[in-house]
Amino acid sequence: MVESKLIIIAKHLPIKMVETSQVDSSEFFVVPEGTRTALSDAPKNENNQIELILDQKIEITHDTVHLSFKLHEADMVAGLFVGGCVRVFVPEEGGKWLARAYTPVSNLTKLGFVDFVIKVYRKSEEFPEGGKMSQRLDAL
Repeated sequence: MVESKLIIIAKHLPIKMVETSQVDSSEFFVVPEGTRTALSDAPKNENNQIELILDQKIEITHDTVHLSFKLHEADMVAGLFVGGCVRVFVPEEGGKWLARAYTPVSNLTKLGFVDFVIKVYRKSEEFPEGGKMSQRLDAL
């Protein structure tokens, strides 16, 4: 499998992650002392976003994929609490960004990766454009 880079080249798309919760996640997610989290310790870009690299894509069904993104360090956890979500950004034409919120499915203490299960809404007669974000993520 070819690794998707987080820069815009060819068919590869950048994925950016920011926490969307206004709740202090330390109330709901307790990591052992000294554990590094992506949300607090990973380098962020000028928009305070964390850029991730797709490590693995698994087709679960004809319209559902499991995407596993590599965190910046192997000893990091994502740093979200149960039910927490992140806003995922991908570039659109004209310099705009498409954004959607997703809840990771990875174990809270999983080191080095954060996982998402995405339902892909493909184009159909009823929905001529399909789901813009889900199709872009499926194209990774």
